Amino acid sequence: GQAQARALGGFDVCMAHGWWRSAWIAMMRQAEIEEFIELWFIEKLGRRSWSKSRMERVAMARAMDDEWWRKVVVAVMKSRAAIKIRRRQTIMGLRWLTDDRWMGMGSIIALGGGEEMEELALELVELADDNEKTTMLMAAAVKGLPRLVERLLEESGVDAGPDDDFPLRVAVAAGRADIVAQLLAHPYVNPGAKGGFAIRTAVTDGHTDILKMLLAHPRVSPSSISETEFALLASEGDADTLALLFAHPRFSVRARDYDLAIDCAIREGHTHIAELIVGNTWAFESRSTKSTFAWAAREGHTEIVQQLLANPAVDPSTDNNYALQVASMAGHAEVVALLLAHPRVDPCVSNNISIRLAAKNRHDHVVALLAADPRVDAAAASGPAR
Repeated sequence: GQAQARALGGFDVCMAHGWWRSAWIAMMRQAEIEEFIELWFIEKLGRRSWSKSRMERVAMARAMDDEWWRKVVVAVMKSRAAIKIRRRQTIMGLRWLTDDRWMGMGSIIALGGGEEMEELALELVELADDNEKTTMLMAAAVKGLPRLVERLLEESGVDAGPDDDFPLRVAVAAGRADIVAQLLAHPYVNPGAKGGFAIRTAVTDGHTDILKMLLAHPRVSPSSISETEFALLASEGDADTLALLFAHPRFSVRARDYDLAIDCAIREGHTHIAELIVGNTWAFESRSTKSTFAWAAREGHTEIVQQLLANPAVDPSTDNNYALQVASMAGHAEVVALLLAHPRVDPCVSNNISIRLAAKNRHDHVVALLAADPRVDAAAASGPAR
């Protein structure tokens, strides 16, 4: 009797007090009164429009142990009540970052997250139409609910890649390798969507396990990784991810990407990364050798200079033997010795400029190296360096 009496206050009042049995009674009464309205909404929209606050308040109650709350949730689901969520609108405390969607109670329960809400959402799948199931899949990916994702992917009417494969993109961004694996196994999921967003996110966020899965997929192009993202890997010293990329037969980098990545690696003190990049000589374009080689010589990175000299695309004498000049000026004796041993290097160009630069900067050990070369006029060491 008390529940019946409370129900007279209406659904919203009962919901506010947590009187879920009374809320259910009030809802049933209202449904009978407004049956013709409900039928009109379903006929015109395919669903019945509810207020966002009402739907959220029901879901946020999370009264799992209250059978009447669960009955209310099921009743709302059966009524096909739904709300229109706009892009960037907040729902269940989350910002919806993809296209506008109609959301039923199943999707909103899924957005609640957690094992108990996932269990309830699994029960609601049977009551959902294909559009709602697709939205539930998106919500499950957002909240990381693998059992719900698996269940929904079994449904033939579910779109596994809505809104440019939003479920996959959000799972990659969250680092959910389990959900990524489930989605990649579906034939209609395109991991190359949105300009290779999935692989680019896996790279920049350091999700190596996900990157491995993506690289093994035939629809993923590792060359979609941008100059900035490639350089970011180098600056962070992420050798594992770089090694994975270099091992892929379809990965390639442009000349400017190569130079920027090496520069970023060195600036952050990751010389081993610079060596790793240079060591993958198949990716090295001839027009990128000039600045990279000169930089390595100027900074005295002997190992990198050695690797570059082994690359036939590298001309150590380019720009009037500029690499030898800057190495001599900086006093890098080991680099100077390597360059002098190369048949294309001429240490006496520009009136023996290299020995004069070394002498000017008081690098006696470099002066001695250069003076020992029969092509160099040792007397030039006492002349001005211009």
